Amino acid sequence: MTGVPIDVLVVDDDVRVARINAAYVAKVPGFRVVATAHSTAGALAVLDERPVDLILLDHYLPDENGLAAVRKLARGATSAT
Repeated sequence: MTGVPIDVLVVDDDVRVARINAAYVAKVPGFRVVATAHSTAGALAVLDERPVDLILLDHYLPDENGLAAVRKLARGATSAT
């Protein structure tokens, strides 16, 4: 793949799983991991700082489930409040 890489945010409450997923994504040509987060609030904080093209999102997070996070993102919420 050529051109601009796809910036990926990896979100998983299990630090080891997040690390494994990030390592896998980093090996895929055309993709780069720009951040990892371990909660919905952490993911939203990352998104306050920078845009991403793709979010690899766990469903089971400590502060709320992944579907709730997606709903917030769909409404344009980019803060933890």
